[in-house]
Amino acid sequence: MNRSLRIVCAAMASVGTALGAGGCLAVAAGAVVGAGAYAYHAGKLNARLDASLDRSFEATRTALTDMGFTELSTAKDALTAHATAETADAKEVTVHLEKVADDATDISIRIGAFGDERKSTEVLAKIRERL
Repeated sequence: MNRSLRIVCAAMASVGTALGAGGCLAVAAGAVVGAGAYAYHAGKLNARLDASLDRSFEATRTALTDMGFTELSTAKDALTAHATAETADAKEVTVHLEKVADDATDISIRIGAFGDERKSTEVLAKIRERL
């Protein structure tokens, strides 16, 4: 198990114990991700941004361009947004954003068919810099 997943699991267990066993682990996971951390599972990085969907989408597009990725497609509506780009070594970068609240957006990032945690965390850091 990688280090970040162990940290998330340990935090979830601590919060889950404090909340009781009433099915609160999903709430605990959201609290951990919302605190500025991220979860990486099955090739996809998931996190929460403390910004509106509009700001998160613009920060995503700017970050992908700043990193030298070629933008392939984007789409946005009132509740979700999606950006797809390509790296210099022809790996697809997919970013999906979902509005949680006026000032909170869930983000998921996948690089390539199987994912790349290191590159995904770099993309997330660049997006957070742009917020």
